[in-house]
Amino acid sequence: MGDPILDNGHWFTDGLNLFIVPPGVEEIIGPDQPVLHELNAIYREEQFDQISPDSVAAKCGLEVIPSMLRRKFGQRYFSA
Repeated sequence: MGDPILDNGHWFTDGLNLFIVPPGVEEIIGPDQPVLHELNAIYREEQFDQISPDSVAAKCGLEVIPSMLRRKFGQRYFSA
């Protein structure tokens, strides 16, 4: 994507929506859905670097988007 904050974040999808948790940023990028509120709660409890994206994905019913696929997902969700 080219934005270091987004590139270093944790990326998740529920198959339809993209959720990005940027490091050091208090609000998560994604549609306003119950899972967004659940993600916000998880990331407010712990330090970003101590959170396992795989554990978060399992808890929230999401899939982790690996860094090698982020360009594809980013273009899909951020293009006009």
